[in-house]
Amino acid sequence: MQSQEIGRHRRRELGGKVDRCCCTGLVTVLDAVCWFPLGRSARCWDIVIPAAQGPIRTPRKCRARSQDTKIACVSILVSAVTGFLSGALGSILVYRVLVRPRGLAPSVTGELATAVADFERQLDGLEFNPEAEGVTADMRAQYARARAACSDAVNAMPNRKYVLPALGRGRDAFVRLEAMRNGRPVPLENLSRAELGGFGKQTALAATDARFTWKGKSRQAEFVLDRPEAGRPTLVRLSASGAGYVFATAAAVERTAERVRDHSMFYADAHGPAFAVVPVAVTHLRVEPMNSTTWVVTALPRDLLPTTDSVMRGKGAMAFHHRGDAVSVVLQVRGGGGRVDFYADCDCRGDICEDDSMHRGFASGGRSFFSTVTKEYRENGFLPDKPGVIVVDIEGAWSLDVVDTEPGS
Repeated sequence: MQSQEIGRHRRRELGGKVDRCCCTGLVTVLDAVCWFPLGRSARCWDIVIPAAQGPIRTPRKCRARSQDTKIACVSILVSAVTGFLSGALGSILVYRVLVRPRGLAPSVTGELATAVADFERQLDGLEFNPEAEGVTADMRAQYARARAACSDAVNAMPNRKYVLPALGRGRDAFVRLEAMRNGRPVPLENLSRAELGGFGKQTALAATDARFTWKGKSRQAEFVLDRPEAGRPTLVRLSASGAGYVFATAAAVERTAERVRDHSMFYADAHGPAFAVVPVAVTHLRVEPMNSTTWVVTALPRDLLPTTDSVMRGKGAMAFHHRGDAVSVVLQVRGGGGRVDFYADCDCRGDICEDDSMHRGFASGGRSFFSTVTKEYRENGFLPDKPGVIVVDIEGAWSLDVVDTEPGS
């Protein structure tokens, strides 16, 4: 009906007769479809030929405009179909990403439910009383963290996106709690980057008096070692920085009227500082930098060092003050090798000491501490009942934990 109405308004009368061009059914339908979106007529009805001129023929102009009309309308139809398909695909994508996870496959939902139920049973079987004697605040905090994570996992069912992270938090708290209750160190893989980097650069050591700090760049230098604690072995830290290849070596030198002797050498590069304990006999330090390396040497008093009573974790080189209590320790290393040495307080004047079992890094004898360690390492040891300095020089992440067992057992 609409097509006929459009045709009625789009014709012209000549000599009382009305003739039409080639716009038959299909073109009429296309004309009606295109009338609104194009804002104009396909104009195929505007050309009329009198009947007196013979059989009705399709004028060239009418054919051309009819072809344009077809092309335009086909383009609109293609666009409409494309839009419809795009909307359908978008709806499917939204459904699969946002809606479908809420209703997981029965097998996946069953696995999540089993995992949550197993963790609940594990917590219930823990037999942990937060108010019991000997329970520390850290233990109570980890237990509360595990319970809260379990509750989060139950409430998030069956959305795997939230259930799995909650289970991970709960299991981490459970492992930490069990380690505390049984006097074991927390596994290195459970420690966060922030926990491992707590003492990484030992920023507190920046408080050292300028009197015990020496700096230089590029050129070799030798200077008198001024000790913070006269008559005792001195802990020295060497740092190196700069552009390009960064490397500096330091030698502990004994200079007397009778002889000149190099006692030991240590080096630092761009990866971090180096620590060394130099004996009382050493009078000078000699530093040899490579290229344009800037170096800083600092003599450190023991009072500025963290003690073995604190948390001993980090990455790279660090030093600790051992006050002299015999304790058992566990060393864990991950991602880089190195060594750990113990330097006992000693007033000897050379590398050879009457008490050689306690003088320097004695792990090679297997008596009480560690020597060279590999990239993946875990070993038990103990600190002797003698004060001294522990120097850890390990490239990767490490932890040195005091455990509640008898030394040497």
